[in-house]
Amino acid sequence: MWGSGLATRIVPQLVRTSALPRATLDRIPTLPPWGCCCERKRAMLATIERVHGRAPGGRTFEMYAYARGVDMFVSGHVRSHGCFECGLSRIIAGALAKHANATFVDIGANIGVHTLAVAASTPSVKVIAFEAAPRHLALLQESVRLNGFLQRVTIHATALGATIGSVRLGENGQNQ
Repeated sequence: MWGSGLATRIVPQLVRTSALPRATLDRIPTLPPWGCCCERKRAMLATIERVHGRAPGGRTFEMYAYARGVDMFVSGHVRSHGCFECGLSRIIAGALAKHANATFVDIGANIGVHTLAVAASTPSVKVIAFEAAPRHLALLQESVRLNGFLQRVTIHATALGATIGSVRLGENGQNQ
């Protein structure tokens, strides 16, 4: 949710997927770190699992997350608590509940925890999510489809920043 202030503009890349893991194999972007090797794609898909999330107000949703040992932060929190930054999710949902037909913008949506929690907890709210990392983007898109939120959630495959430019996205092996 929080921007870094970096001047970024990643060329939008639409990742259209259907169902994980098998049907997604040929649709995963062929950008580093995957390269174009099918074996590397299969290995990456083996690190994905379907988990249950919990939105403020008790509503639940399902999402695709990284498996145990791959991401101990965001995915790990969702797996064990049903949410990530649970207090922040409650504050956001509470504020949006007061405004009919509001729009929530999730900048740096990652795998979509806040996007999905808002869409699940406040059905009248539209969500606009921005995510530049291709792996996170694929999981976010599939999770939105899985929950039937396609009409209310718009996903942009780009980063946002103060000025137009480009930046290389980094990775942390334990925090996807």
